[in-house]
Amino acid sequence: MTIAEVEERTGLTRSNIRFYEKEGLLKPSREKSSGYRNYSEEDVDCIQKIAFLRTLGISVEDIGKIISGKLSLYQTVERQSKKLQENLKAAEASALACEKLLKSGPVSFEELDVEQYTTETEDYWERGKSALRYDFAGLLRRLGSRRTWVILWVISLFTAILSWPGLPAEIPIQWNHGEAVSMAPRACIFIYPAVMIVWRMILIPYLYMTLWNTRFGSLIAEYAVNGLCFAGLTAEIFTVFYVHGVIRTGIFPLLAVDGALLLMLLVLGLWELNRQLED
Repeated sequence: MTIAEVEERTGLTRSNIRFYEKEGLLKPSREKSSGYRNYSEEDVDCIQKIAFLRTLGISVEDIGKIISGKLSLYQTVERQSKKLQENLKAAEASALACEKLLKSGPVSFEELDVEQYTTETEDYWERGKSALRYDFAGLLRRLGSRRTWVILWVISLFTAILSWPGLPAEIPIQWNHGEAVSMAPRACIFIYPAVMIVWRMILIPYLYMTLWNTRFGSLIAEYAVNGLCFAGLTAEIFTVFYVHGVIRTGIFPLLAVDGALLLMLLVLGLWELNRQLED
């Protein structure tokens, strides 16, 4: 059956189904003559199971491991149930605190007395930790997404288009101790968005294959490419500022800051994701 028929049968969008295929959860056959995907009843059944597990909050990565037999479905659901119960308790405590705050009438930030609305303060903050620690995990997932790459590429392209008329005939492409040591025609500013496409086309397949058996491998692959593209965008913007005399320092300190910040976010995000799996 066609993907349109699968959409009708499952209620899922085409992008959802394609995403499951990309993540390796689904492998439909292809017509030899046309090359179009041909979905079987088993594929539809698999899609429905995947969608059901996603409604339980189970990650796509874990579902992939369940399908491949690397994780137990029962144990994964058991762990997710405990996590949902903890989140439910935290939500109930937050709802109770909101009710108390509303009953007390209008209160300014300066007048807010936290202990007045959290009678079991220590227990309240302990329950709230689980919600707070998801921040880095969520940030990592957003930064390690295709949408983030598209945003970076669009910014790079518009930076090149908008800056090109005001650039000198030659722009620096290499620096040494804050001084430009190698120049190139100003049209080279368009190399930055072009290179982002090349990086993604080459590195994503390689990293996906290399990190396939690694926990959060697909997320790390996307994040690594986006991080590299972010460094490229930094270099592009630096070049524009440099030729206009806004910046006179070298680019390497900026790239070092980029690298350190991205590495820190990666470590913190992976730590939080691992904590979520262990909870």
